[in-house]
Amino acid sequence: MALLNQQFKLLILGDGGT
Repeated sequence: MALLNQQFKLLILGDGGT
């Protein structure tokens, strides 16, 4: 699911790449 993957990436990037 690209949508889920995109959201996950945004979450990680928004968190600072934890």
